[in-house]
Amino acid sequence: MKKVFAIVMMVVIAMTAIAQQPPQNGSEPPKKKKKANVDESESLFDYTKQVISSNASFQFAIVSNPEINANDTANCALKQALKELQFRSEIAFVVVLGNITADGSTASLQMAKDMLKKSEKQFYVVPGNKDIVLQNAGGTEFKRVFGDDCFRANVNGIFFLGINTTRLDGTMPGHFLPQKGTWIKNQLKNAGKKIPAFIFTTNSLNNTGVDNWYAVTDIARHYNVQMLVDNSINSFTKDSIDGIPTRKVESLPKSYTICAVDGDTMIIKRKLLKSTSVPVDTIKLEAKMYLEPDLSLRPAKVEETAKKAWTFQAATAVYTKVTATDEFCYFGDDQGTIYCLDLKKGKMKWKYQTALRIIVQPVVVGDMVIVGSCDKNLYCLDAKTGGFKWRIRTGMPVMKQPIIEDSTVYIDKNDSMMFRIDLMTGEEGRPVRSEDKGLRTEDWGLRTGDGGLRTEDSGLRTEDNGRKVILNENEYIISTVDGVISKYIIKRD
Repeated sequence: MKKVFAIVMMVVIAMTAIAQQPPQNGSEPPKKKKKANVDESESLFDYTKQVISSNASFQFAIVSNPEINANDTANCALKQALKELQFRSEIAFVVVLGNITADGSTASLQMAKDMLKKSEKQFYVVPGNKDIVLQNAGGTEFKRVFGDDCFRANVNGIFFLGINTTRLDGTMPGHFLPQKGTWIKNQLKNAGKKIPAFIFTTNSLNNTGVDNWYAVTDIARHYNVQMLVDNSINSFTKDSIDGIPTRKVESLPKSYTICAVDGDTMIIKRKLLKSTSVPVDTIKLEAKMYLEPDLSLRPAKVEETAKKAWTFQAATAVYTKVTATDEFCYFGDDQGTIYCLDLKKGKMKWKYQTALRIIVQPVVVGDMVIVGSCDKNLYCLDAKTGGFKWRIRTGMPVMKQPIIEDSTVYIDKNDSMMFRIDLMTGEEGRPVRSEDKGLRTEDWGLRTGDGGLRTEDSGLRTEDNGRKVILNENEYIISTVDGVISKYIIKRD
């Protein structure tokens, strides 16, 4: 027994000595791999974290403002451009900068997609103001047809990003939503700071194009962004915004753009429709260094004079005013989340997830909160706990607030009929005609002339005074499109 124990001890001592020996030939001991600090939900691509190689050679096309109209297909400029590109094997992909359609209708969106698929070229799309139409399923149709309203691609060591900067109600200037900022920052972070990147938008990054353009440049200046590209109707223009190079590309039906990458050089050409291409610029792909932003270029912010009691940041954009009771306030956001906040401290009490964005204010009745979603459902939840009570499938995105009369809920079924729902049980009764109930759209604060929605009533304006809810003579709440909910207390002498 003693011999066995001695042998074991000798083996242990020998193994310890070997482990403590220095590495041979000057090599470093193996290091434990660190876990990558990457958001797995964003890591959908195998990013090449390197500077573009000297032998990288490819071309891509930028087609701007084709404005497809399903009701008028004669002389379609997009079809002609794609026909010219179809058999050019050197064209790796096509970027289409909105307005992709003329009216944002489902038929026009689908027609544009079918044309692009038929061309057999890899394509990426960025919507314009005419493509995101509030009246068409609450502005959700573009993403349903094309899959997303942003894109990303890594081609031979160059990174391409397209971001949607249009406003949901179609007005100008556009707006860069907070969730887009999170998205683009994650893409650039995952790609790395060395890889050259190009960012495409449809609205110009200036005060008239995107009111908070600096949210884009504040992210871009920390990475190797070569250029910000947006569309122009009449001409090519080279400029900069807060020190970052910008480029406008001309629209159809005049011309489209061919970009030829050869090593560390990109040649930009104007391709006349049914004619020849003309070089307009040559740029070097190189490491970019940007200075700190010039804050004087930004529009002045209007500050509230009242004291801020608390602030809550939602995950995504908020398009509506909040609905407040004595204890809580309620609202929905762009990703379909319904929030309940404690009115005193601004802490989240509960949240409930629907499938698509919410663009109308919740309605609170007793201990119930009723919320319509663009996922074609009307939800009734417990106002204190967020517990599910009932749901009605409406068959269409809910874009108007329901009306509560006694213990009955009325909401649009189609142009002339309304659902009739028992408030307590959620049981659906026999539909009624709007006129039979005397429920005119004007009574809802909603006009039919603009698709049944006034922006001032639905809270789709970004101006704070359009999003203010008065709680009492001393307190009010403001919600912003950037998802910031703030409560203010008025100081009185």
